[in-house]
Amino acid sequence: MNNRGSVLLLVLIIVATIVGTITMVAERAATRYALSESIFVDNQAAYYFHSALKVVKRIIEEDNNAYDSPKDDWASLPPIEMEGATMYVKVFPLNQKINLNLLASKNTKLEKRVSEAIHALLQDQNMPEDTLEYVKEKVEKKPLYSLKELYFAEDVKTWYTKLHRYLTVDDPTGKININFASDYVINTYVPELSPCTEEIISRRKNDPFKNITQMRELGCISDEDYLKVQPFISTSSDYFGVEIQISIGDNSRHATAVLKRVAPGKVEVVKYFEGKGFYE
Repeated sequence: MNNRGSVLLLVLIIVATIVGTITMVAERAATRYALSESIFVDNQAAYYFHSALKVVKRIIEEDNNAYDSPKDDWASLPPIEMEGATMYVKVFPLNQKINLNLLASKNTKLEKRVSEAIHALLQDQNMPEDTLEYVKEKVEKKPLYSLKELYFAEDVKTWYTKLHRYLTVDDPTGKININFASDYVINTYVPELSPCTEEIISRRKNDPFKNITQMRELGCISDEDYLKVQPFISTSSDYFGVEIQISIGDNSRHATAVLKRVAPGKVEVVKYFEGKGFYE
């Protein structure tokens, strides 16, 4: 009985070892398969990202209007259906927001306007106003490459969560595009236009502004105020954000880029990020 018991125990140990080994091999195989599938999706997504950017560049380069508006082809791209994949591309001018890096501008009038606009944003959002000096010192030392950098600075983390819809770190002109800027951005950045904000939003839906002088037709801004805001408004853009999402089966991948018009008919990629939320 002892010998039989020993043999049985040995058989059970061998069987358990074999089953354990098979299970481990199967798990490793499954892990490697999942990894290879992920790498395949990453490679496919990267190919689609770069293809999409080429198309967007071409569309913007061929846009020969002297103004930019939501009616432009690049501003309303439909989803692109491909075999086994769907791609979504969103393009928007970055001067629809306020450039945070201009807190360090050598142009005192521009720096003052940006500072006052952000001060107004902080007040409206019930955020500590003393953090403005902290951020100003930060961008004076080194301009922000991405607004997301604020998220990792504990003292101003709420800046990102509450203000990222209104701020950017690109477009050094300091001129917001009145065909795209939200009423909130218009009212805080160029408060002189507050009496006209409703008319601006209403007018541009059907008939975008081709130049800033057309605002005079609205009849709600004085000559004095118009001259004040003239250096800070525009109907054209040089910097564009591009957000791309590609869905391949059950997998999704994201990428973001910043494009710049460097000359008529020529656009370059100046920033590129893969992954969700790296640049906002």
